[in-house]
Amino acid sequence: MPILHHKTCLLCHFQAASNICEGCLNDIRRLYQRTEHVCPQCAQFSMNGAICGKCQLSPPPYQKLWACAQYHAPLPNLLHEWKHTQRSEFTSIFATILRENPPPWQPEKHCDAILAMPISRERRLMRGFNQCDDLAHIITQHYKLPLLPNNTVFRQHKPPQSSLKAAERATNIQNVFQVNGDVKNCKLLIIDDVMTTGATIAELAQTLLNSGASEIYAYVVMRN
Repeated sequence: MPILHHKTCLLCHFQAASNICEGCLNDIRRLYQRTEHVCPQCAQFSMNGAICGKCQLSPPPYQKLWACAQYHAPLPNLLHEWKHTQRSEFTSIFATILRENPPPWQPEKHCDAILAMPISRERRLMRGFNQCDDLAHIITQHYKLPLLPNNTVFRQHKPPQSSLKAAERATNIQNVFQVNGDVKNCKLLIIDDVMTTGATIAELAQTLLNSGASEIYAYVVMRN
């Protein structure tokens, strides 16, 4: 008789048909953002999905931003494990989130190409990979949009944003990006794993606009 190899759910560790069982996946689905509850420009809470007061007073440098889910358990721990173990099994969980709760606007109609959030060379060497590259490949395949090479934008090595307070993040991220590729007149979609203050995406978006990009959109897994 053939030997059957069963998978184990990465969350509850019970036997499952895939890397996450249906029960745990349903728990994650409860964290999905709804368009009627968030601002279409910053993905923060906003009544009836209207542009929030902050974005009206000071619009971000990107046209629209969508966060698939809220930054609540178990997602932060899953993301940490994925970033620091490089286990490919985690990729499928985040791929499911991206596919099941996509932006209400259609990226394939608004964007010309996709850009994974860059990380510094030093951080790539420490981790061994950039998880945003994996996310960007998923979106590329789903929407049939080209993916810009990961050397399109150079990022200086700085202390990780997650280790800093909100005020420090804005200063830490200033002028860290340098565009090496041709992005003139391009409408670009930035892919990132998690957004907290929005400083990093805003800095990258502004740098791309300064280099000739026409419009910037952003698509992230989680909004903290």
